[in-house]
Parts: sequence; C-alpha cells; structure tokens
Amino acid sequence: MENCYAAENNLDLGMTDEDGKICYNGNYYEYDEDVITILFMGIDKINKVKKGLTHLDGGCADVLFLGIINTRTKTVKLLAINRDSMVDIDVLNIKGEVRYTKPLQITLAHGYGLGLEDSCLNQCDAVSRLLYGIPINAYVSLNMGGVAALNDAIGGVTLTSLDDIYIEDMEIDIAKDEEIHLTGKQAYFYVRFRDEAVYESARIRLERQKQYVEEYCRQLLSNSLKDLSNIVNVYNAVDDYTVMNLSTDELVYLASMLIGYEFDFENIYSLEGSTYSNPETYHEEFTVDEDSTKKLILDLFYRQID
Repeated sequence: MENCYAAENNLDLGMTDEDGKICYNGNYYEYDEDVITILFMGIDKINKVKKGLTHLDGGCADVLFLGIINTRTKTVKLLAINRDSMVDIDVLNIKGEVRYTKPLQITLAHGYGLGLEDSCLNQCDAVSRLLYGIPINAYVSLNMGGVAALNDAIGGVTLTSLDDIYIEDMEIDIAKDEEIHLTGKQAYFYVRFRDEAVYESARIRLERQKQYVEEYCRQLLSNSLKDLSNIVNVYNAVDDYTVMNLSTDELVYLASMLIGYEFDFENIYSLEGSTYSNPETYHEEFTVDEDSTKKLILDLFYRQID
C-alpha cells in the first residue's frame, strides 16, 4: 500500500548514533515495514461531502485516530490524537499550493483545501509530522453529520457515559455513569459535544471518543465475524459523508485479513503533553511531550534489532 501523505516526509527521531542507526537505551531499532497505517478523521461538517468554494472550506478534523495494523504480529492498535496538538501545518492557497508553513492546532490542517483529497492529504501530512515522519498509508474522513448513520448501521453502541450531556433543544439528556444504548443523534452528540468554557474540553471529549470507538469496533468486529457484508453495509450507510483513498473491495479485503488479528482496543494510545491557553488567540494549545512521544513511536512503529 502506497503512502498517501502530501509532502515527502523523513523518519527522524533524532536518536541516530555515529553509524546512522537508531539507538535508544542501548538498543537498536528499525522502522517496521510490516506496519500499515490508516488515518481516521471526523470533520466538523454536518452536510454530505461536497467540493468547497475556496481553499478554506475543508472543515476542521475534530476526531483523529490512527489505525496501526501489523501484518507480521497480526495486531491492530489505535492512537488517539488531541485535536489541539501543535504541529507545523501547510497553509494552502486557492490553487492548492503551499503558501507557508506555521505551527497551528493539528485540527486545522484539514481546513486548508476544498474538503476532498487535498484536505485529507494535508491532514495526513500534519499527523505524519507530529509523529516524526511516520508514513500514513491510507485515510478515511467522515463528515460528522454521518455519525448517526454510522452508529445505526451496526445497531447502535452501548456504553457507560463518561459525562453529563444535556442539550435541551435537541432532546439530549445523558447522565454521567448512566449505561445507555446510543442511537442516532445520541451517538452524534456523545462524540461531538464539548463545553468550550471548560478547560481542556478537547481532551475531555477525546476520552469519550476513545470509549465510543472502542465499543464501536467491538460491535463491528462481532458483526463482521458473522458476515463480512456488514462492512459493505456500513460503507453504504455513510458513503455520501466520506472521503477515502480505499475502494470498497480494499475495505472488504482488509476486513477479511483482520479476522483473527488481535485487537488492542482496550488500550487506545494517546500522546502525553500539556495544554496552554493562548491569551492572544483565546484557543487552547496542546504540546506533546517529546521524550514520551518518541518512546511511544518506537513501541508502535519500530522493532528492536540485534
């Protein structure tokens, strides 16, 4: 599977010795070529996907999960990325050309572009940069308006709510610690709602998103073990809300390949770091911790060599 990121990225953890080998705590590592990465993006748009009118119509990526498939160890892992993570982002002009690059919240990368392939590639490139050049092999973006259909395509998701979510005009009333079977708009607001007046609201929402994704994947996997056509049913339910560089046949092939793999959804990984409220922009900025991030990257994407 070819890499899909827009710019030419270079793996660079800054851990090479005088022989050019990656060394950490006395051990040597190389990038694991058996790893396949798929970036899943939830875009803050309600409508079905359509081409934007300007280079600023992409919409923000409020949900970012990197799927990590290792075909050698037959494992599947997920890395959740805080939408406020600061990283160098390419700012595009109306022709899709890079005007300049500047540090911004990673969620904004998808916003530059027409909301189609160009926005997805810009987001893939930003995630790759955040992860020190890790290649992104494929992407799937979903306009958040499709979450209800995505949820109901597998019969809904049952979980114990991590927060109180009350939206009177939408008739949403979910209590913290309540076990609830999410359907339709309940699922949408569970993964989308955040109170921006609350400090680190993006991190708080990310925990709900991690929980929802874990339970969704469990249910989808259970359904697919019985009948692989469930993957096609999910795809058909959200096709109008989705942009991806995978065909239906490729999705079904991946699903069939992953049956029998070990899914580590109980341990959805996150990047450690700290949040800063910028008094000039009034926005929160999440700065990842360099040391722990590099260690996590070695664990997820590299393998130790003699």
